[in-house]
Amino acid sequence: MNEYFQGRTIVVTGGSDGIGKALVEFLLAAGANVATCGRQAEKLNLLKEKNSHALHTMVADVSNYEDCRNFIESAAEKFGGIDILINNAGISMHGELKETDISVFKTVMDINYLGTVYCSKLALSYIIKA
Repeated sequence: MNEYFQGRTIVVTGGSDGIGKALVEFLLAAGANVATCGRQAEKLNLLKEKNSHALHTMVADVSNYEDCRNFIESAAEKFGGIDILINNAGISMHGELKETDISVFKTVMDINYLGTVYCSKLALSYIIKA
């Protein structure tokens, strides 16, 4: 199965930590070109330092459309297109409904839902061409 990823360009949102980081490392080891984003430059820099030239990183917040646009366009430019998008970025918040401020729910939806919509919409034309 790893041969499938050889030479493909794969975009992974939220790849600086957790499952996203594991995905990035797996895909790079499988021979893919990988672009990933995250909100913390220092985590992205550490990831970049220990991985190959086949990794493109960018600080981006997927809840921000312009950040998504800049990230997707830079990934496509760096690698000449996009074959696969993995919408991994996401957050969770815990608390009782009656005690949780409504802004918490907005933040979760902006990242988990709109971030997925933004990146999917922006990457779609590249993926269709692939």
